[in-house]
Amino acid sequence: MKISTKLLLSFVLCAFITLGVGALGIKGVIRLASALDLTFSNNLVSVSNTAATLNGLVAHNRGLYRLLDASHGDVAQQDRERVRQDIAAQLKAGLSAYASYRTTPLEDDERAAGDKFDQLMPGYISSSEGIIALLDAGQTEQARVQLNTTNNEMFQAGPRTDPRDYRFQQPADQRRLDRGR
Repeated sequence: MKISTKLLLSFVLCAFITLGVGALGIKGVIRLASALDLTFSNNLVSVSNTAATLNGLVAHNRGLYRLLDASHGDVAQQDRERVRQDIAAQLKAGLSAYASYRTTPLEDDERAAGDKFDQLMPGYISSSEGIIALLDAGQTEQARVQLNTTNNEMFQAGPRTDPRDYRFQQPADQRRLDRGR
């Protein structure tokens, strides 16, 4: 075989190798783009909705404490009503974000956390409504007891249902949260 034929075959072989490596590279880039698309469309949306749900529930729980405090002092009825409306709006916002969270494609651990949250939430809402009814009836001490026991236990169980939310599993953060209430 002549040298020119050998060189030509070598260049053709190198071209095929280059095409093969390029095809593998393109396939990898396409898979990476798909993974990033899923990350931004599902995972980050899921994390964002989880955070919005927790923020709504934290604001709702703080609102219950504000309403309890307003029931003790000489706070005008219109101010108490404003606090009550804020509580309802915060709960609605949290539940809306949660409904959006449940519509995104979820991993198994997220689905399990959502199922547990689904079990806890009706009890928490019922307990919150009971506290508001007790405050409306002027039974502030019973409302305080229910808020600091049953309702608070259900509230604290809610954030822990999300295994990705490590912040609520840290003792220092939990102590800081407890002091804030």
